[in-house]
Amino acid sequence: MKYLTVVLGVVFLASCGHKDRKDGHHHGPEMHEERMDISVQERDSIHEERKKRMMDRLTEKLDLTEDQIRKIKELDASYSPQLKVLRTEMFESRKKHHQLMEEKKIKMKEILTPEQVQKLESMRKRRDHRKEDRDHKEKHDS
Repeated sequence: MKYLTVVLGVVFLASCGHKDRKDGHHHGPEMHEERMDISVQERDSIHEERKKRMMDRLTEKLDLTEDQIRKIKELDASYSPQLKVLRTEMFESRKKHHQLMEEKKIKMKEILTPEQVQKLESMRKRRDHRKEDRDHKEKHDS
């Protein structure tokens, strides 16, 4: 039983970090920027919605008993404060990373000629499309 609880907890917590969009597509740069601007309350709300969906899915797929549901919720509650701190730190780190990458992109454009900038943008777009295609394929293969 202890092993099952640990496994369910890991599955539950790992799944909470997955995509926000219901259609399952990965976020492009525009969506990424929008996500950087959401408030702490909005992030917490999104996280709570994900947790609820995951609990519903676990309950249905694993045919959990009421006692198991209660224990998993207690387990989640015991880890929530620590995980919330880590989520906030990760969010801030991603935000800082995004800002630095944008700054670097701007400075790189100052070095390149207009033709090189255009070619670089074209290369980035092709890379993004390949990643989207790969992600779409992986989603449908699993």
